[in-house]
Amino acid sequence: MLWLVVNLIFCCLLCGSLWYLVSDEQTILGVSLLFWLQGVAPPSLLFPELAKYNVLLNVSSISAAVRIDNIHPPKAIIVSGYQGVFSSMKVAFDSLGCKVNQAETELLARQFTGAGHRLVSSVDQAEIYIVNTCTVTHVADAKSRHLLRLAHRRNPGAIVVVTGCYAQNSSQELAQLDGVSLVVGNQEKLSMLRLLERSGYLNNQTLMPEGPVGGKGGAFRTRTLINIQNGCTSFCAYCVVPLVRGQEKSLSVDQVITEINHRAAGGFREVVLTGTKVGAYCDRDTDLKTLLELVLSRTDVSRLRLSSLQPQEIAAELIGLWHN
Repeated sequence: MLWLVVNLIFCCLLCGSLWYLVSDEQTILGVSLLFWLQGVAPPSLLFPELAKYNVLLNVSSISAAVRIDNIHPPKAIIVSGYQGVFSSMKVAFDSLGCKVNQAETELLARQFTGAGHRLVSSVDQAEIYIVNTCTVTHVADAKSRHLLRLAHRRNPGAIVVVTGCYAQNSSQELAQLDGVSLVVGNQEKLSMLRLLERSGYLNNQTLMPEGPVGGKGGAFRTRTLINIQNGCTSFCAYCVVPLVRGQEKSLSVDQVITEINHRAAGGFREVVLTGTKVGAYCDRDTDLKTLLELVLSRTDVSRLRLSSLQPQEIAAELIGLWHN
C-alpha cells in the first residue's frame, strides 16, 4: 500500500513538473498516454486539454504491429486537426511488390467503392491515400518511404495510410514519418474501412461490405487478381516473407469458386489466382491441381492464370490441365 502511495505522489509531481516546463502538446500527450498505459489514469483525466484530440485508445485493435514503447507515441496514432469527415471520400491507392499485394489492393479498392467512396488516380486529388508496401529488399523499403514523403509534399492534407509487409515489419519507423496518419499490419489490412472509422477518419455511416464486392465498373480492367493462399513456412535464410506474412493458409474452395463466379458476372474475362506460395494451396484434401479442376468445371471464366508458382511445384498433372 505504501509503495502505491509513493508511486502516485511521484506521478503527480512529475505530471505537474512537465505541465509547467513543457509547452509541446504532443509531448504532454505522450506523457499522459504513458501514464494511461501504466494504469495510472486516462489521458483526458490527467490533461483535460487533450479532449480536443481524437486519440485512438485501443491501439492494439489497429494492428499487432503498432506499439507505444516510449514517451513520444508514434505520430500515426494521433488524430488531430482533421475536421473534414464525409460519407463519401476520394481514395487513391499505390501498391508495391508482389501480385499478392496487387490482389489485396484491388480487393481494398472494391471495398471502398462498395462503401460509396470514389477512386482517384492521383494522390493530388485524394482525401485518403493508401500505400500497400513491400519489404523484401532495402530498395523496396526506400521506394515506400519515397512515395509517402512525396504524397505528404504534394497533398499535406490527405490522410496517409501505410499497410503491407513494410508496415508489418517496421511499424514504428513508418509511424514517425511526417504525414503518416495510420500504420496497419497485414493481419488487419482487409479491415481498413473499420480501422479508418474507428480512428475517426471516416464517419459511422461507412459500412464494411460483406461478401464479394463490386463488379468491373469503370475503375477495373478485364483482368482481376484473387489471392487464394497467404503465408510461408519455408524460412529461407535470405527472406523476410515468413516473418511478415505468417503461417500458410488458404482460401476455402467454396470461397474461391464464389469469388471467381462473382468476378466473371461482373464482366471480368480473365482471373489470376495468386498467393505467397500458390503451389502450397491446400483446403483439407484439396490441393492446387484439384482446385483448378473444380474451377474449370464450376465457373464460366474465359481465361485462368496462375501466379507465383515455384519450379518444384510444377508437375506433369498440373501442366496437363492447360489442355482445357
